[in-house]
Amino acid sequence: MYVKGVGPKVGALLNKIGIFTAYDLLHYFPRKHLDYAAKTPICNLKVGEEVTIIGKILSLTYFTSPKRPNLTIITITVADETGVISITRFMGKSNRYMIERVKAQFPKGANIIISGVVKVDDYKRGFTVDKPEMEAVSGDIEECDSLHLNRIVPVYPVTENLNIKTLRRAINNALETHADHLDELIPEEIRKKYELTDKVIAIRQIHFPDSLQKLDEARKRLVFEEFFIMQLKLALIRKKQKTEAQGLTLNYIKGGLVDKFVDSLPFKLTGGQKDAFDEILADISKPEPMRRLLQGDVGCGKTVVAGMALLAAVENGYQGAIMAPTEILAEQ
Repeated sequence: MYVKGVGPKVGALLNKIGIFTAYDLLHYFPRKHLDYAAKTPICNLKVGEEVTIIGKILSLTYFTSPKRPNLTIITITVADETGVISITRFMGKSNRYMIERVKAQFPKGANIIISGVVKVDDYKRGFTVDKPEMEAVSGDIEECDSLHLNRIVPVYPVTENLNIKTLRRAINNALETHADHLDELIPEEIRKKYELTDKVIAIRQIHFPDSLQKLDEARKRLVFEEFFIMQLKLALIRKKQKTEAQGLTLNYIKGGLVDKFVDSLPFKLTGGQKDAFDEILADISKPEPMRRLLQGDVGCGKTVVAGMALLAAVENGYQGAIMAPTEILAEQ
């Protein structure tokens, strides 16, 4: 399917991140979102808070220590109407070309949006932003209304030479032309029961949410769908195994190895151990393979129950083994 803005060059870059169709684009979900609609003045910054700062670049400087030639420290100084903050970025094995590229990306006097968690700069003893997401913006930020500004903005994993703005535009174009053709996989009665939004709405809101609440609703819907499909697949596998696969039929032999083992124990089995073994015994006496997980707290007696099941196999003429993940557990 054709998507506006995706030519051969962009298509090749998208292929590197596993995107080959419009469906892939629609299901390439953001790794996080930045709230560019709500900004925090520099004077109101508090350590530990996640903020969005909108200001103007005053300067960009860089320094490479002779002792560590493979590390370049870049400092971007930004100001808004309430204060000034410095943002530090580190570049490994930088060269002149890379530094000039960063300077061109964040030119002096340009508007900039910075998002991240506030922390104290141990060197300058002032506030800075830890691992910031930054975008330089041409023109007046307050007058911009696009996919990239004045809204909750998606942040996607990208590859080299693939600009995140290009990816956003491609996904937005795919939403406009192909989202309405997506199949609704969850039945209406289930959606109503669990208060889930429609698939098309969820896909639109996970990429470009109208609010944080809409984003949470979209995430809830898409996570539910993922587990719903997984459970359906598991149910089909279980049904197929039950009707087609052939297992071993093991019969309990009264007075056999299991009974002798239980009688030799220096303690009596708990009610929980007896119930668990009875359920396992009921499973292994059927012709279809058993699918069961024995779960319990440390020291509750799971190994004894496993040993009883193993002996049930042995007294029916088969071999058995108990595997332990470590040598210490095997010795125990």
